[in-house]
Amino acid sequence: WRMQLDPDKCVGCGMCIWRCPNHNITMTQTSDEPV
Repeated sequence: WRMQLDPDKCVGCGMCIWRCPNHNITMTQTSDEPV
């Protein structure tokens, strides 16, 4: 099965990157506003 992230709830915390054993998740900047 595939994981699907809800872009409206994602705050860019980075937890999903460390939890993924394959290290195939990348963070993308979607706005110019600072986090």
